[in-house]
Amino acid sequence: METNTKTPMSQEEKKSNVNKILVVIIAILTILCGVLFWQFLEQRKAVTTEVAEKQEVTEEKDALSEELENMLGQYDALQSDNKQMQSQIDDQKGKIEELLQEVQKNKGNTALMIKFKKETETLRKIMKGYVSTIDSLGRLNE
Repeated sequence: METNTKTPMSQEEKKSNVNKILVVIIAILTILCGVLFWQFLEQRKAVTTEVAEKQEVTEEKDALSEELENMLGQYDALQSDNKQMQSQIDDQKGKIEELLQEVQKNKGNTALMIKFKKETETLRKIMKGYVSTIDSLGRLNE
């Protein structure tokens, strides 16, 4: 009879141990699901931020390209009888064309866009200097 009482006890103990193991496995899986969900949210936030930054850089690139094209048109309008001055104007037009190509080539680089903006401002200042020099020379000639 003792064997009969031990057998049902051992089956109950086995069921109890299996239940404990299952509870531990469920707890581990629940924690794992929570961690994976948290990682998913973080990745989603990172992607959203990245998309916004890329869109901002693309808008800056487009604006910079448009500004360079406008500046190129303004340089095309500048004409001078002075060969040295015209040579300098042509050199600056070449720089603008190179800069425009670089802007088009480097689409997603924020640091380069900042550099290109600074170069564009420098070229704009140089152009203003040429315009005032050409105006001064035109008045002197008259």
